Order: sequence, then C-alpha cells, then structure tokens
Amino acid sequence: MNKKIMVITILSIVTGLVILNIANKKENAIKEIEKQITNTNMLTMMLETEAGTGNYEEVTQSEWPQDGYIFNESLSRCENGGTLSWDDDAKKVIMKSNSSDKCYVYFDLESPTFAEYIINTVYTSDGANGLYYHDGVGTYTNADQEAGDNSYRYSGADYALTSKASSYSKVYDASTNDNGLIKFYCETSDYSCNYIGCDHEISCDLSYYYVAYDSNVHYATMNGALKKALADGYIEEVMNNFVCFGSDAATCPNDNLYRIIGLFDDDVDGAYNLKLIKADFVTTQMLGRDGEYYGNYRFTTTNYKGNMNTSTIAAYRWNYDASISEYGSNNWTTSELNQINLNTNYLNYLNNLDSKWVNVIATTTWHLGSMKGPAHTVKLFYEGERNNAGYDDNPTTYRDEIGLMYPSDYGYAASPDNWATILGSYSSANANNWIYMGLHEWTLTSHSSNIYIAFLLASGNLSSYSAGDGFAIRPVFYLKSNVSISSGSGNSSDPYRLAI
Repeated sequence: MNKKIMVITILSIVTGLVILNIANKKENAIKEIEKQITNTNMLTMMLETEAGTGNYEEVTQSEWPQDGYIFNESLSRCENGGTLSWDDDAKKVIMKSNSSDKCYVYFDLESPTFAEYIINTVYTSDGANGLYYHDGVGTYTNADQEAGDNSYRYSGADYALTSKASSYSKVYDASTNDNGLIKFYCETSDYSCNYIGCDHEISCDLSYYYVAYDSNVHYATMNGALKKALADGYIEEVMNNFVCFGSDAATCPNDNLYRIIGLFDDDVDGAYNLKLIKADFVTTQMLGRDGEYYGNYRFTTTNYKGNMNTSTIAAYRWNYDASISEYGSNNWTTSELNQINLNTNYLNYLNNLDSKWVNVIATTTWHLGSMKGPAHTVKLFYEGERNNAGYDDNPTTYRDEIGLMYPSDYGYAASPDNWATILGSYSSANANNWIYMGLHEWTLTSHSSNIYIAFLLASGNLSSYSAGDGFAIRPVFYLKSNVSISSGSGNSSDPYRLAI
C-alpha cells in the first residue's frame, strides 16, 4: 500500500514538473518575443500618413510611436494566430504566440481637436492668419483694448488686394474720388451717401457698386462687385475661418457655411470651445414662421455681402412680449426667438439634416449684462456683457445651445485699429470687419434703461431699437471642446470639415 502511494506521489511530482517546465518555456517564449519584437523581422509596423485617411506606410523605426499616435487594435494582426495588444503603462505592444509568427502593427495618427489645431497650427503670432490672442499683453496697436480672457479671436478684413491691384490703395472706397478698387455711387436730390450705403429712409435716384477698372458695369449689391474683383484676381480671401456645418457634400452649400468668431475657455479648464456664427442669414425653413417671426427682411440690401436671394431672408423680433409693453420686452430669457425659433426650430432643422450635428453643439452660459447705449468701445461692451446687471430684475445669464452674437463679438471682428472707436460709430470699420454682412441684424445684448430696447447692427453701427421690431438673424453656438477636423483650409471654397 505504501509502495502504491509512493508511486502515485512520484508520478504527481513528475507531472507537475513537466507542466511547470512547459509553462515556463511558454512564458519565456512570450517574454522573448516581447523583448525582440522591435528588432526582428517578426513585426511590420504601419503608421498612418495623415489623420483620418486610413492610408498607412511601413516604417523601420526601432521604438514604438508615442505622442500623436493611437494603437489600432482592429487592423493589427498576426498571420499564425498570435495576438497583439497595447500596454499603456509600459507604452509598448504585447505579442503573444506559441510559434514563429509574422505580425502587422497599425498605428493611427491622433487627430488634434479643432481648437488645438487652430491654436498650435494656425495661430503663430498676433495678427498672423487674422488671429489675435487676448491675453492682455499684446504689443500691437490697441492691444490694451483686448478682452483679456485668453480667447483667440479672428479680426480684420475678408479680402486683401493682390499684386495685380498694385495701382489701388485699398479694397473698398469711401467715395468715388478715392483710390479704392470697389466704389459705391449713390445719387440723390436730397442726401449724400457714401460707401456704407444709403439708409432705408433715404430715397436715392440711382445707386450701385462698381469696380474701378470696369466702371461701365454696375452691381446692385456690394457682393456683386466683390465677386467680380475676386474672379478677376484683383483681391483674395485672407480670413480663413469658414466651417462647413450640416452637410457632407463635396461643395459646401451656402446654407451650411459658418464662421469661427473665436476660441473660448469660459470655464478656465484648458479646453477651448470654438464659437461659430452662421455665415449668411436665416430663412423661415430654418427658424420657422412661429415664435417671433416678423416677415421678410424689408430694409435696403444694397450693402449685402452674402450669397442668398435676398427675398428669402427672414426677419424676427427680439422679444415681442406685449404683456410687458406695446413695443415688447428686453428680457432674453422670455423671448420666443430664443425659446422657439432658435432653441427649438433651429435645433430641429439641424437634427433633421443629421443628429450628429446637434450632438456636437455645446450647452453654454450666455451673458445678459445690459448696456445704457452704443457709445462705448468694444472692451467696455465686453466687460458690461459679463458684469453688468440686466434691466430691472432681468436675469444676467442663462444656459442653452443657440444664441446671437454679442456686440463685443462684432467689435473684436474688426481689425485692432478700430477697437478704440465706440461701437455706435463703427461703420468706419466696415471694410475691415469680416463679420459685417451689410444688413440690419439683432445682437444678444439689451438696453439697461429701457424695458423694450435691445441692440442691433445697422449699416455697421451698433444701435438700439424696439425689441418688437423685425430684423435679420444669424444663429451663434459653441462646438464641444473634443470636436476634431478632418480636412479643409478654412476659406469659403474649402471650409474646415468636422470629423464626425
């Protein structure tokens, strides 16, 4: 009996040693493979050539890629059943195989966020590519008028003269006698008009734009003359802040062109959000005929810079709350333009295009501090929007997705030479302000001493008007901070495309 027990015990020990030996050999083999994987021909390393393209090239480097690359587990594979995984702590690929194997390891280029791309690639110094960093310590003209919020903002003109236009001194002309490329003519028996156009209350016998080198051809709007000069090579786009939003078409439709106001880190967490404004105006298809809908835009379109059929541009009231006054209310939180037209109808319009577009819009805090009048500089407006009280007991902030531009957004979109000018006299900056579109349109800010007054842009000047009247609208919103781009150079014919 004891002999049987002894035999069984010996066999158990031998079996255990064999198993242990096999396990050790397997473990050692795996370790050896892990150790040698970067310096043998068992591995082919494939790196993506351009983020998001899916194009890879073979490389022979002896170290694993680190920052800027992501291990692609789905594409990485071995020919004879081996497995590949990424050890994020050790920053290396782990290969497990019982036999000699040939493996292919794929790494994707990590796409920077849209904000990271703008900050690290487009911005190089204040003024380069139209970007200014508002850190409060700039050295350019009127840098002391910066917002001081560490935002990055696009500022300046849309167009610049090319070498072909060397005989001209500027793009827009203040009169028919100046040496500008694009001129405005307005003849009237009662009033004189200049390049900013004729107000809707002025009756002109004849008005038109023309290009100085071809004065016999007249254009009803500024945009007609701009297109002519652009097509003929006399001017070029220099403000590359266009984004295609709401369409994946090869050529972005005009309705889907938006522009970057700037990059903002309002919650100071280091993650910037891009703030977009619709490049052109809205129609009833986008905002509906309910809520604060007023009718068709009814003022002059002579100075219009956009590409729409102007008869389709819709006008909306700011807040026609007759329970407050017969002229409306300057409380944005009760406005149906806010609640219905922008944050219901417009979101539904975008969602019907594809829900992915709505999913990248951030809910943000909008500032409702009011101002007494337009006779203030852009910096004072910026500070008032964020620090002033509202009229009476109106709220000073609210949270939602869609809003309108602040007067300070408009002011800072002009070249810095204009930042010391009061916004009530800002038409002098029209030629150097990319956000100026030539029509009367609402802003988000209300008047601090009148229950029914809000601010709008009229012929380039900031003005105050009854909240119950109807003007053009351009929606504004922030993108979520993690949104990336897939392509584009930012000009109107090659806008940035979102990687969504």
